[in-house]
Amino acid sequence: MPKTDTDECEDLREPHSIPRGLLRFVVMRLLESNEMSGTDIMNTLHERNNGQWQPSPGSIYPILASLEEDNYIEPKPTGGRSKVYILTSAGKERLELMIKRHAKLKDKAQLGARLWISLLRPHERVKFLNSVIESNLQSLRDNLKYLTSEQKKKLADELDNHRQTISELTERLSKNE
Repeated sequence: MPKTDTDECEDLREPHSIPRGLLRFVVMRLLESNEMSGTDIMNTLHERNNGQWQPSPGSIYPILASLEEDNYIEPKPTGGRSKVYILTSAGKERLELMIKRHAKLKDKAQLGARLWISLLRPHERVKFLNSVIESNLQSLRDNLKYLTSEQKKKLADELDNHRQTISELTERLSKNE
């Protein structure tokens, strides 16, 4: 029987929000500064995106097993049933290499969003992009406290460049171009 408009869209019910390779990097990055269990990792990621997405155990535990097999992480005895993982020295070296290649990671992380945006109708695309701008501005506000004075100055210069672009766009819109 065909689905109706009120049926949940089965294909979009649980989209994969992060490419698997990027999630591997994210897990290693979390373990860089904290000892964490699989559950801790899932909960931390859920909190960091304001509850919009939480990786499943079926995503996290295979990554942890793979990282352990590659000797990038190791379990730390806790006395309990759950394992708490720490990054090994080999894991720290691998993470540093991954960070140096961050431009490729950034491009990979944005691939899904770019594909999604390209499939939207023009008015949907503009609405979506505007919400991304609002979200990014809020993220910048939230992270200012972590920046050094030098980093704040650099960000101010970059935002000033963006302000010029926004002014140009605003002027074009007001002229109805």
